[in-house]
Amino acid sequence: ETVKLDGDIFALKDTGNINLALTNAESYLNGAIDNGGNVKLYLQNGAIWNNKANNTRYPLDSEDTGSLFGSDRASRVNTFVGADKLENAGAIYQGLNSENIKIDNYSGNAVVLYERDAQDKITGGTVTIGNAEVGSTIVARTNYSESLETDASKVDQVLSDMAGKLFYTAATEGKTDLQGKVEIAEGLLTGAVAEYYSDITFDGANQGKGTVGEVIELEKHRQEF
Repeated sequence: ETVKLDGDIFALKDTGNINLALTNAESYLNGAIDNGGNVKLYLQNGAIWNNKANNTRYPLDSEDTGSLFGSDRASRVNTFVGADKLENAGAIYQGLNSENIKIDNYSGNAVVLYERDAQDKITGGTVTIGNAEVGSTIVARTNYSESLETDASKVDQVLSDMAGKLFYTAATEGKTDLQGKVEIAEGLLTGAVAEYYSDITFDGANQGKGTVGEVIELEKHRQEF
């Protein structure tokens, strides 16, 4: 079933319970998830979550304040269910001025799409995953542009900046159930072709922050083999 939502999702403090399934390429959420209760989100098969807040809460009413209230504001998902494989993933769009995201429990596969400014700096909020099911993967991706052709150091910086937007909290306890990757690709959604990529290591000594490994240039890699 196709679901099209424009506006924030709000789960009432303590008692709110929302199950949202975005499971086809026509489905989307254009809004943040302001969660004071419990939210389970399915994001699969090309569905899009554009994580940008649209609404304003009334902060003097304690029941009307969720995860987007206070200095630690973020869209919050208690349970995130991604696709069974990466080619069937949905996408989280972290554009300019998007909120941070906190996911308590993550499973499956998903892609996070990031924009860059005129200086090729990654914009958009962080994504923090608490716990992950074994075999889960998250990919951060940004678009390829001509500005990267003339300065190879920019490629490394862009990939490093994207990796630093991803956090895996359970890495602080030595867990390695979540796999991560960053990509610079021609195209962002279905049919995207990666030009550069790197696997991510989540640094348990630094709040589980993502760090890049070896950067692979895929065109060069294809020529070598």
